[in-house]
Amino acid sequence: AQLRIAFQRVGEKKLPEGEGAREALQNNVWIVKPEAQNQGRGIELFRQLKDIESFLAAKPVSSSWIVQKCIERP
Repeated sequence: AQLRIAFQRVGEKKLPEGEGAREALQNNVWIVKPEAQNQGRGIELFRQLKDIESFLAAKPVSSSWIVQKCIERP
């Protein structure tokens, strides 16, 4: 299974769309965590989308995960 990348508005800033979106998102830190409350367990950090895809491909299809961009300067 391949990771489906969906974009949505975050505040007033629109995230990249279209063919260049994947490349535009490569130079970030990504937080991947289980959807259900897990008290901080199971949280992973990634820099490459291909690594996220590999990680999620190894998980059961029935599991749900949240992938979010790490905020550089909160």
